[in-house]
Amino acid sequence: MIRNPTPALHFLAARSRWLFATAFAVGLSVSGVTLLGQDIVTTTPQESAVPAALKQVQDAENPIVSQATPANLPDSPLVMSGPFTVRAHLAYRLEYADGLPDPSGQDRSTSIQNLSTDIFVDLGRHWVFDYLPTLVYYGNSAFTNSVDQSLRLNGWASYEDWTLQMSNSYSSTTSPNVQIGEQARQITWTNSIGALYSINSALGLELGLSHSYQSAEEFASSHEYATADWLHYKAAPRLDTSVGLAYGYVDMSTGTDNTYVRPQIRLTWSVLSKISLSAHAGEETRHFRDGVAANANNPIYGASLQWQPIETTRITIGADRLVATTYFAGVIMKTNQWNAGLEQRLLQHFYFSASIAQQKNDYVIPAGVLVSVRNDDTYSYDFRVSTDLFGRATAAVFLQDTHNSSDLSQFALSSRQYGLEVGYRF
Repeated sequence: MIRNPTPALHFLAARSRWLFATAFAVGLSVSGVTLLGQDIVTTTPQESAVPAALKQVQDAENPIVSQATPANLPDSPLVMSGPFTVRAHLAYRLEYADGLPDPSGQDRSTSIQNLSTDIFVDLGRHWVFDYLPTLVYYGNSAFTNSVDQSLRLNGWASYEDWTLQMSNSYSSTTSPNVQIGEQARQITWTNSIGALYSINSALGLELGLSHSYQSAEEFASSHEYATADWLHYKAAPRLDTSVGLAYGYVDMSTGTDNTYVRPQIRLTWSVLSKISLSAHAGEETRHFRDGVAANANNPIYGASLQWQPIETTRITIGADRLVATTYFAGVIMKTNQWNAGLEQRLLQHFYFSASIAQQKNDYVIPAGVLVSVRNDDTYSYDFRVSTDLFGRATAAVFLQDTHNSSDLSQFALSSRQYGLEVGYRF
C-alpha cells in the first residue's frame, strides 16, 4: 500500500515536474523536434513511462489535468495477471521526405513507411517496462531499411525519508542525422539511479549516478560516467532552490579521454498554479587527459517556462547553453539552443501542436588550445494535428522542416517531411 507522501516525496514531485517541463523545452514532446540527437526524420511519439505509484504522487502535487494533448493509453489493459498488466499501441506511418542524406552522404528524396508496436508492461505499481520496435522501409533503394528498437525500464520506491528512482533506456536507430551528415546506425544506452533524502521540511539532499553510451557506425563511440549531487532548500511553498556539483569522466574509443566538473545553482518556481519556471547556471571545466590540450572553461546556463493558461492550452519556451560529446574522435561540441512549443485542443476532439527550435553548434578540438573545426546553425519547425477515434484509435497528419547551414559544405542540408499516421491502443 502506498503511504501518504512524505516531505521527500513532495521534493521528488516538484523535481519531477521540473524534469518534465525541461523535456518539453528541449523538444522531447509530441512535437517530435529533436535537438541534441539531431535526427532529421520524425519518429512516432512515445507514451510516457511513469510507474503508477510515482504518478499518484505527481498527480497529488499537481492536480491540474492537461487536455492540450491526447490521453495516454487506456485504463483497460490488454492482459492483466496479478500485479502485471500489459498495454500496447500499434502505429503505422507513411511520409515523404526530401533532402535526406543517405549512407554515402548524398541528399535524396524518398517515401518512408514505419510500422511500430509500443508495448508497456506494468510490473506492479513501482516498475514500468516499455519496448518499441519499429520496421522502417524506404522507397528509395539508396537508403538502408532497418528495424529500430527502443527499450525503457523505470522504477521508483520510497522508505521513510528516502525516495529512490532508477531509469534504464536503450535505443538503436538508423535515421539520417545532422551531426554526422548521413544515415548510419546509432546506438544510445543510458542508466541512472537517484536518491532523494528529506532532511526536514525545508532541506533535501539529491544524489545521482549515471552512465551513458553512444555510438554510430564508423564514428567514435564513448562511455560517460557521471555523478550529480544537489542540496535543496525550499525557500517558499512554490519555490525550490538548489546548489550542486557534477563530475564526469568521458571514455572515448578514439581520441582524447576527458573529465569535467560542473558547479551549478538551480531554481524551480511555480509562479502560479498554471505557470512553472526553472533556471540553472554554472561553469564547466573540462580537462583533456592527453596532457597536451589546455583546460576548457565554458559557462553553462539555461531556463524553461511552461504555461497552461487553460486546460486545453499549453505553451513551453526554453533555452540552454551546454557542452557535449560528439560522434567525432577528439571533438566536443559547444551548443547554444532555444525552442518554443504550443499544444492546443481544438473543437473538443482534435489536438494541434507546433514547435520551433534553433541550435548553434561549435565543434572544437583540443590542440594546445581549443580550435574550432566546424560551425553549424540548425533551424527546425514542426506541426502536428491528431485526434482520437472510437476511444482507442488515433490518426494524425504532420509537417516538419529542418535546415542546417554549416561552414563545411558536406554537412549543410535542407529537408522537409510530411505525412500521416494511424494507430490503435490495446
